[in-house]
Amino acid sequence: MSLMLVMGPLSYVVVSYDRPLFDAELAALDRALGFDWRALQQATASSAWASKSGALIYGSSGLQMILAWLVLGWTGQFRRLSIFLGALALSTGTVLLLSGLFPAVGAYVHYGVPNSDLGHLKGTGAGVWHLNHFHALRDGSLRHLILSKSEGLITFPSYHTVVAVLSGWALWRIGYWKWPMAIYSGLVVATTLPI
Repeated sequence: MSLMLVMGPLSYVVVSYDRPLFDAELAALDRALGFDWRALQQATASSAWASKSGALIYGSSGLQMILAWLVLGWTGQFRRLSIFLGALALSTGTVLLLSGLFPAVGAYVHYGVPNSDLGHLKGTGAGVWHLNHFHALRDGSLRHLILSKSEGLITFPSYHTVVAVLSGWALWRIGYWKWPMAIYSGLVVATTLPI
């Protein structure tokens, strides 16, 4: 929790540097890898189930971190818990550094996805929940942070993905938690793409 209280505001500082956006280069990398983000977004938007469940999974992914922490503590896996928390701290700093070097507003803005293409994603905040604060920080109009109203601003690299992978790893050796957490982690990673 202390880490989040420090790193959340630091993400606001990083975004406020207003460095040139890196979205075009990320889109070019997607194309080079044969990944069509726009097709995935349209497929997700056309399905009520995929849109709503994807938004729910993505939005609740922070619970993974808390669940991993609690289960490791309850089962006496203190060494693994220590490694997990250390990896979270290190990866948070790394994500902040990389997001400052390669800032990205996100695919929804880069591709100019109109409201008419949101389909069942309309109202989920997919790809746009952060834009008011993101743009206001970059143009200098937002200079006072109210922690209770802060948003997740970083779109690249995906901190949701980092948390999912580390949480899945943390519980991989804990009997009946192993497969449910691995599946949930995989779903979180998958939902970061269209959401």
